Amino acid sequence: MRTLLILTGLCGVAALSYFCALAHRAEIEADLTRRTQDMLAGMGLTNAQAAAEGQIITLKGTVPDESAKVRAGSRVAAIWGVEQVNNELGIQPITKLDQTAVERREAVACQQRFRLLLNEPILYETGKAVIDARSYPLLDKLADAARACPQAAIEVGGHTDSRGPEWRNRRLSERRAAAVIRYMVDKGLDASRFTARGYGSDVPLASNETEEGRARNRRTEFTVKGI
Repeated sequence: MRTLLILTGLCGVAALSYFCALAHRAEIEADLTRRTQDMLAGMGLTNAQAAAEGQIITLKGTVPDESAKVRAGSRVAAIWGVEQVNNELGIQPITKLDQTAVERREAVACQQRFRLLLNEPILYETGKAVIDARSYPLLDKLADAARACPQAAIEVGGHTDSRGPEWRNRRLSERRAAAVIRYMVDKGLDASRFTARGYGSDVPLASNETEEGRARNRRTEFTVKGI
């Protein structure tokens, strides 16, 4: 009888310890889950979820890209009390709206680079649509800028000063624009992205009454369409 009582007492202690351990584990899991979820929210990863099993955290849901997935896994692994991270986060698919926004940002950045580069004018042989070799390094930089926005359609516009017949100026400015496009294509860019247009002297930047003004008006511009 005494032995039975002892065994019963031991079983009771064991059961109490077991249930206490379960309660403690549940508290640990709830705390880890809460702290992990707070961290994910702080990172802006609102579609990511965390679940703790013991001191193991499993991440599920979606994030914008692979970099965000890796960053989330690293940050969670550094949380105090976490022993292991199972990173099962998926990558959010890019929607058509997202892609359009990305392409627009690329196009705007591309236009800004073109404007900056073209503070230096493209030079041609006088009265001809032949690019001066001194402008090849500039054209190489313009080609690199165009590669950075592969979806952008680009107008290459030629401009002259007002000297000479307007029909000749229009023709010359368009031929010069076409020569620039040929250079871009020779550098591996898709010809279908480019349009040549000759404006002649119709869009001056300065007065054609001075040599300085005429020099400013003789120019070639790159314009990204649709922005």
